[in-house]
Amino acid sequence: MEDLPAEDERAAGCHFTDRGFADYGAWRSLSTREGAPPARVLVPAGRAVHPDGSFRLLIHLHGAEPVRKQLAAEGFDLVIAALDAGIGSHAYERAFTPGPATFDRLVEAIEREVAAVNGLPAARAEPIILSSWSAGYGAIGPILTRPEPRLAAIVLLDSLYAGYLAGKRTVEHGQVPLFLEAARKALRGGAAFYLTHTAIGTPGYASTGEVASYLLAELGVKATPVDAEPGEAHALARIFEEGRLVIRGYAGADRDAHCAQLHLLPSILRETVLPGLGR
Repeated sequence: MEDLPAEDERAAGCHFTDRGFADYGAWRSLSTREGAPPARVLVPAGRAVHPDGSFRLLIHLHGAEPVRKQLAAEGFDLVIAALDAGIGSHAYERAFTPGPATFDRLVEAIEREVAAVNGLPAARAEPIILSSWSAGYGAIGPILTRPEPRLAAIVLLDSLYAGYLAGKRTVEHGQVPLFLEAARKALRGGAAFYLTHTAIGTPGYASTGEVASYLLAELGVKATPVDAEPGEAHALARIFEEGRLVIRGYAGADRDAHCAQLHLLPSILRETVLPGLGR
């Protein structure tokens, strides 16, 4: 199967207004001495971390600076970690090989940094939100190979591709069953699963729209078409929402449509994900 997909934020030409770091101050590099992937973390000054050391953690995969530009000024009570592993989904998959243990080391490195910044003996990330854009989904598959009780939400922003079966335009399973099971659990009220897709075609492998349709079919449900307003760019074209599962398809089959999906992250957090997390 090909390395999917092969663009990054800069190559895609995305633009995000830089509103600074606000009270996050600056990126903090995490120690990788224990095998954790080379992520960076934003820890807000004097908030978001409770006296007992607990905090809500967002880990974003692919597009650290766009996420910082969008979220830092929003005032969300979140510690924000981000990882840019390289080009293509396999770079992200490799970063989290052999799987959950690598993710554990990453979370532990974040917890140590949060504890140090706040002068605490220890800190604990709970709950945890995973988000990805484009190729970043490649890291989430390995993470999902083992249950993570602290995982409260998965947000995939035009960010779930798959290969085709040889000689066919049929989705090859690959990591898809892991995401399908996560979607099924969300449908039943488990950790939230929020997937967006565009109408961008991907010659040689299954697009995010095709994979979304595959998930819907496997779950035995259907999305509802949405009538767009005249002239609306990247309009919502279909939606499915039940339990804690949300799948939204958007019009647009160009670079700007792909970039627009990453712009959705603040509103998804504000309107859907964070209200369901409690304190």
